[in-house]
Amino acid sequence: MAEYEIIITAEDIANATSYVTVAEKKRVSQGIAFFCCEAAAPTAPESLNGLPTLPFMVQEDRKLRQQFQMGLLADYLGIEYPVEVAVLPGAEGEEAEQPLTHCMAEEEYDRWAGSHVLNQLERLKKSKESGVCDKVYDILYDYKNYENMISVAIRDYMAIQNDPLNRAAEYISKFATEEAAQAVMQALMQSKGELNEALNEVDEYKKQKQGESDE
Repeated sequence: MAEYEIIITAEDIANATSYVTVAEKKRVSQGIAFFCCEAAAPTAPESLNGLPTLPFMVQEDRKLRQQFQMGLLADYLGIEYPVEVAVLPGAEGEEAEQPLTHCMAEEEYDRWAGSHVLNQLERLKKSKESGVCDKVYDILYDYKNYENMISVAIRDYMAIQNDPLNRAAEYISKFATEEAAQAVMQALMQSKGELNEALNEVDEYKKQKQGESDE
C-alpha cells in the first residue's frame, strides 16, 4: 500500500458507524447549506440615489463543502480531527470565532484527501477479514446518501436566497412603507402570474405543433 499519512484500518471499520439517522442528516445538511452559501460579488453599484443596496445573491463555497464532507466521513469512522473556525459577527457588532462542527480544518483536509481515504475504503470492499467488506459497503452507501442530502439542501437554499421575488421583497422592506411594499409585491405577483400564463400558452403551442408533426 502507498505511504499515506492517514491509514484506514480494519479496526477503524469495526468501530465505525454505518448509519446516520435521516433527521440528523437533514439537520446537519441545512446547517452546511447555510455556511456553504456565500455572497456573490455584486454586479450593481453599491447604492442608487441614496437607496439601500440590493441584497446580494449567493453562490456555493465548494472548498468549504469539501471540508464538511470530509469531516462527516471522519465522523463515520470515529476518528477525531481539528475543525475549521469561522469568524462571525457578534450581538454587539464585534467579531467572534465559532468552531464549525463537522467541518474539517483545511490543512487536515489536505492530509485526508491526499491519503485518498475514499479510495482506501473502496479497496477495503475486497477485504477478507470478517465483517469488514459488508461494513464498508454500508458506510459508503449511507455516506453517499448524506452527500446527496447536502447537495439538495444547498440547491434549495440558493434557490430561495436568489429568487427574484424574495430579493425584491427584502429590498423593498428596507425603505418602503408597509402600504407601498404591499402594492409593489402585489404588482410583482401579478406580473409573475401573467408570465406563467404566457409560458403555458407557449407549452400548449409546442404540444400542438408536435402533434401535427407526428400525424
